Amino acid sequence: MPLLSAPLFQQAFGLEDVSPSSQQRYEAKLQDYQAREWQLMQQKERLEARQQRISQLKGRYNF
Repeated sequence: MPLLSAPLFQQAFGLEDVSPSSQQRYEAKLQDYQAREWQLMQQKERLEARQQRISQLKGRYNF
């Protein structure tokens, strides 16, 4: 059983009107958020790799 029934889910997220156009807008927003989340994860991974490299260099040169 889902945590929220479809009507409750729609109401909780302001999706009372579930016309095809509002559903498409919702799906487009969801895709935008997922793309942004992926970009942020990529940035985080690059930052962590950069920080690790800085730590290695500090250890090598005793900063």
